[in-house]
Amino acid sequence: MARARANLEAARAELADFEAAVGVETEQLVAGLDADAIACETVSVRPKKIQVAVERVALAWVPCVREPGGALRIVAALRSAAK
Repeated sequence: MARARANLEAARAELADFEAAVGVETEQLVAGLDADAIACETVSVRPKKIQVAVERVALAWVPCVREPGGALRIVAALRSAAK
């Protein structure tokens, strides 16, 4: 029984050492991650005409009325809201 307790204590100590080492390595990795330090550049990639295929064209229409101030009022939404 005493040997089992000694093995258990040794395993717990080894686990504590491992967790401490992982914690230190994690902190070092996180400290090295600075999004502002990463050099990024914008690159525009234009597709070639052969790489573009139009599969579907759709048209949506919503009945609107122009108010005296120039704003658009959707007529369908007002009718369904009034019901």
